[in-house]
Amino acid sequence: MKAFFEAENPDDNAELYININEAEHWIEIKEKDEGYRKQVIKGLTTK
Repeated sequence: MKAFFEAENPDDNAELYININEAEHWIEIKEKDEGYRKQVIKGLTTK
């Protein structure tokens, strides 16, 4: 799946991929490219 983070500040927008393996019970989250890493971390950790 592909997910989008949209923020009030366009510089904080990001794209990432989510891979879910139900059989092995794991989830992988990876930014579309390294340029989005900072925004993804900020989006996942900001309250």
